[in-house]
Amino acid sequence: MGARRKFRNEVRLIRPCDGRFAWLEVRGQALADEATGQKRMIGLSIDITDRKEAEAALARSEERLALSVEAADLGTFCCPMPLGNIISNAKCKELGMPGNDGYDLIQKVRSLSSVEGGGTPAVALTAFARSE
Repeated sequence: MGARRKFRNEVRLIRPCDGRFAWLEVRGQALADEATGQKRMIGLSIDITDRKEAEAALARSEERLALSVEAADLGTFCCPMPLGNIISNAKCKELGMPGNDGYDLIQKVRSLSSVEGGGTPAVALTAFARSE
């Protein structure tokens, strides 16, 4: 066999059975036999609709998170280590609503192992008001 040209492409199409969109990843290779001059193609198509839908959902989720953080006027910290199941809502506590305050959050972070994020530098600012 002589020249071999590979190709890969993602295509969106409409399914004739239900009219819904689907995504396919098409991979293949063009083959030419120099001795006989015969040309042919081999390849496959993979349904990647689930992956494309997950990518779109992730993009929408990230956009909503960015808008929420901006609207709430909060700072964020990205940590490469998983922090487990820490649930804290210091803002609600400051407003007199039930939840954890910043001190509780720091105690939970410090009690974690280093693999879970216990070594993460953290600071919490919490206000305390007393009726007098």
